[in-house]
Amino acid sequence: MNIPMLTVLMGVYNGEIYLTEAMDSILQQTFSDFEFLIINDGSTDRTSEILYSYQDSRIRIISNEKNIGLTKSLNIGLRESRGQLVARQDADDVSKSERLGTQVKILHDSPQVVLASSWCELADGEGRLFGCIQPRTTRSDLLKRFSQADSPFPHGSVMYRKKSVLDIGGYDERFWYAQDFDLWLRLLNNSEAEVAVVPEVLYRIRKTIPTKEFKGICQRRYAEVSWEQHCLGDRIDFPDVREWISERFPLATKDSRRSVDEHWLFLSLTALQNDLKSIARLYARRALRSDNFQVRYRAMWRIMLSILPHRFARILQEKFWLLKQ
Repeated sequence: MNIPMLTVLMGVYNGEIYLTEAMDSILQQTFSDFEFLIINDGSTDRTSEILYSYQDSRIRIISNEKNIGLTKSLNIGLRESRGQLVARQDADDVSKSERLGTQVKILHDSPQVVLASSWCELADGEGRLFGCIQPRTTRSDLLKRFSQADSPFPHGSVMYRKKSVLDIGGYDERFWYAQDFDLWLRLLNNSEAEVAVVPEVLYRIRKTIPTKEFKGICQRRYAEVSWEQHCLGDRIDFPDVREWISERFPLATKDSRRSVDEHWLFLSLTALQNDLKSIARLYARRALRSDNFQVRYRAMWRIMLSILPHRFARILQEKFWLLKQ
């Protein structure tokens, strides 16, 4: 049996809606020396049926008897992977056909690089593009993102050296959320470690309406925990970070309607920042349906900014901080 150079690692839980598109994007890569290791994390929808409908010999499927979470599933995948390099892929995102080949070449040609990412385009649940993420790799930029509890690289866009990740213990299983933030922080703690970002779009991230307010809050809280313990130089001595977070940060109990409203506002602002004015108006009009006055107020400003000439819109945004939110 030939040992592949690369393992594409994907965890999936009830991902039937976008799973086929995500898998096809990997199987249609121009680079072919890889195994596609998929961890089915106790799915109860049609995920298993879709996974086993593929006959490609590069696919390996590991099925968890019950849902154990992404972090533990990824560690299982790391232990079972055969490639020297590991590329992450999320079950609702899409990799461009040249992604794997481009990132493999970077890691092959530059031994000091432990992690390679790329620019990422953003799409909503219906596939409409509304923005682009362009990660930066200077130490000052990385420090700024980490200190703001903001992951510098989208998890699914990354390819890394398996040995480098295993040497620091893999993913910290206490982190149910922001496990990528914590991993990047520990991985780059070595002053000699370098990262690379391909200055072209190789990955599409799908931003859908959040279904759980708890998840959105915990993403940032877990990242804050990781940053704080990094600064203090020790690891938090708790078996479950979720309990520690719940005690330290009282979780807001916003209803699901408000969560959806904030989602539309976020998409509208991102579209504006990328000069996609018609898309920004579309999302802002959806936020206008809110029964919350502040949400409607911010949505109206979004619409106005999308109509004004770019120069005037910039002046307004600089003068009124609320328009930046």
